[in-house]
Amino acid sequence: MKKLICLLLALGIAVTASAAASASMSGVPSSIDKDETATITVKLSGTPDMTSAMVQVQLADGLSLVSGQWIKSAPLNSFDMNTNYGVLGGFSGNLDGDVFKLVIKGVTPSAAAKSVKVSFTFKSGSTIVDTTSVSKNVIVACPGHSYGSWTKENDTTHKRTCSVCAEEETANHTWNSGAVTKKATCKEEGEKT
Repeated sequence: MKKLICLLLALGIAVTASAAASASMSGVPSSIDKDETATITVKLSGTPDMTSAMVQVQLADGLSLVSGQWIKSAPLNSFDMNTNYGVLGGFSGNLDGDVFKLVIKGVTPSAAAKSVKVSFTFKSGSTIVDTTSVSKNVIVACPGHSYGSWTKENDTTHKRTCSVCAEEETANHTWNSGAVTKKATCKEEGEKT
């Protein structure tokens, strides 16, 4: 019986030790217009007891960081907009719940998705006790496309491309009754396009 209890306790400790922190984001739009902003909240769960936490925000080209701030309070509470790196320290416990808020801005429109990534490192004293990160994709959309000329894509469709964001618009060919491009004569056939 003692062996069974010891085994169950060991398994319980192993399961508890292997539970890792996780992060999620809310408020992330699927697309954002150029010069538009969005406020994103990062929530943590399953964080270990710690004395400090570090955050790093990474944005793909085409997005910029307007602001970043810790929601949780602690004696040491900082975020440097020049490095997109911050520290929360001088406390004891976990950081489960809404922890960090950032505001992003669309800068360069593109049809390709841009990544927003937030990473955390948790320390107890000088020892790293866990890490986690979360990332989402955002498309920076054109507020108004500036399309070029239509070009033939194949026998049934044509396309044009926005010079700002490179989005392509495709449409089926439409046919009219044609226009006479060369009049027929008594000696030669005419042409209709």
